[in-house]
Amino acid sequence: MIPILCIMSFMIAGEMTGFRGLAVKAAAPVSLVVISAFFMVMRSKDEASPVLKTMVVFLALETVGVWVLPPDARVVLGQYTVVLLYGLFLAMALIPLLAGWTPFTTFFAKKTASKDFWETDIFRQINRNMTGSWAGLFFACGLLSLSPSIFPKLGVMPWTLVFRLVLPAALLLGPGRMLNKRYPPYYLKKIGLGPQNPETTARG
Repeated sequence: MIPILCIMSFMIAGEMTGFRGLAVKAAAPVSLVVISAFFMVMRSKDEASPVLKTMVVFLALETVGVWVLPPDARVVLGQYTVVLLYGLFLAMALIPLLAGWTPFTTFFAKKTASKDFWETDIFRQINRNMTGSWAGLFFACGLLSLSPSIFPKLGVMPWTLVFRLVLPAALLLGPGRMLNKRYPPYYLKKIGLGPQNPETTARG
C-alpha cells in the first residue's frame, strides 16, 4: 500500500500543477524518499519484490525529470507518466524472460510453494508462462494509458481518467488476479498432474 500511495501522491501533485509547479517538485523527492525507505526495510527482510524495485526506479526517474528537465519538457513527461510506469513493468517482465533469468512471478510463487517445488521444471515453466502473460497485460495497460495522447478526443476528462487509471486497473485486478489464481492448477491439470499440487500457485 505504501508504494502505491507514494506513486499516487506524486501523480496527483503532477496533475494539479501540470507537472510544472513547486508541489510536484516537492512531492517527487518526498515520495522517492518514503518508497526508498520502505524498500530498504523490505529488503532487510528479503521481501523486496521486483514490482517494488520497479516502482522505486519509476519514482527515481520522475524525480530527476521534474527537477532537471525544463518546464515544457516536464509537461510532456507528465503526459506519459503512466505510460512510463507500465513500460517499466513490461521491461521487468520481459527482460528476465528474454535473458533466461528468473521470471518475476517466481518471487510471489515462492511465498506459497513448498521449497521442494522451487527447482522443478514444472515450477519454472508455470512462472515463465505466467510472466509472459503478465507482460501482455502490462503492454495492454501501456497502450490504454497511451490512448489519450494518440486520440485527441480522449485527451480530456473523464476519458483520461478512464484510459489511464480505470481500464488498466480493471485489467490488473480482473484478468490479472484470475491468472494468478487459476493458471497454475490449469497447467498442472493440462500436463496430467491434476490439482494435487496447488502449492505451486504463483500469487502476487
